[in-house]
Amino acid sequence: MFSRFKNWLSRALGGQSDEAADQQGGVAVLDPPDGEAEGFDPGSTVAVEDYGQAEQVDLSPGEEEPEPPPLPTGWWDPPVEPQDDPLDRRRDVSIDGFLRDRLSGILKDPELELPRMAGVTQRALMILRNPDELDYKRLAGVVEQDATVTTEILRVANSPLYRGVNKFTQLSQVFARLGTRHLETIFVSMSVKGLAIRIGKEYRTLGEELWQRSVAAGVTASRLGELFGRDPDELFLYGLLHDIGELAILQVVHEYHKNHGRPITRSLFEQIADEWHGHIGLRLADHWNLPDPLPELIGQHHKLPEDDDPLRQYRLILQVADAAAFQLGYGGREWQRDFFNIPAVRFLGLEKTVVNCEALADLPERIEARLETL
Repeated sequence: MFSRFKNWLSRALGGQSDEAADQQGGVAVLDPPDGEAEGFDPGSTVAVEDYGQAEQVDLSPGEEEPEPPPLPTGWWDPPVEPQDDPLDRRRDVSIDGFLRDRLSGILKDPELELPRMAGVTQRALMILRNPDELDYKRLAGVVEQDATVTTEILRVANSPLYRGVNKFTQLSQVFARLGTRHLETIFVSMSVKGLAIRIGKEYRTLGEELWQRSVAAGVTASRLGELFGRDPDELFLYGLLHDIGELAILQVVHEYHKNHGRPITRSLFEQIADEWHGHIGLRLADHWNLPDPLPELIGQHHKLPEDDDPLRQYRLILQVADAAAFQLGYGGREWQRDFFNIPAVRFLGLEKTVVNCEALADLPERIEARLETL
């Protein structure tokens, strides 16, 4: 059978005849199988017997590989019409230079009073971060000293994101059920949200926008953590807190307006925040006793990192989370670019594939669910 097939294949491809092969001392081959000399389909697959085993040989000449399926479309796609970069608002030349210098002087002051974390929350976090001495009964005793914090913890714990089959009615149940990582997330989230929504009047809306963008960045960073084999809960906190300096600056702006009667435009706030939020965020991280590597990430996360930076992947994830939050509409206005061509996205190695698109497609639903919970 094998010799017979070789003879037919030689003829089909313009090889020598049997007689020519015999004259040259070659191997003689037989005619092709009956009924296949005429009109044989070159696209068919012929079984080849070799040492008692058969394999499939595709004889299709010049056949091209099938085209890959089209990539899913979604929030990551660039707009049809070009849009302005929202960071352009931070380069507004009409900004009052005197007022900008006054605010910069306040932020530069080493004696600047920074927002405080609630005492109960700070003590609870200290207990949670010491696993060798962690005692949920003791933790419950600390938290129950503040009725507002207790109520908020129970509300969050009974949300669809955390609640199990039965409703929580006591803090001890919550602590035993959720564990230290989820509890730390809840306590820190409460502090950040409180910092955002305590700002009143003209700046309340901006504070809420900054809170929503922080949550959006946290959820995105958490999802990227899943894709890159990092702890998603840890990265949620990194994303939530990385721009916390902006919230502290908003409080300074609000106090200045209240004391001097000088309203601060959004453009001026964004220019000041762009310049100072890393510095103020680092000071606030130290003030709140946030664990490493949070202070370092908060203090410097916008510049593209060097290849040998030990926090390189974390910094890139935070930059990508920022870009996604803006693109999803959590930066104060809609901003759309070709997401997968943003430098931080490319440096992170996040390619536009079906798998990655599908993994990022439900980010809007995840963000809204977390906002409703917190």
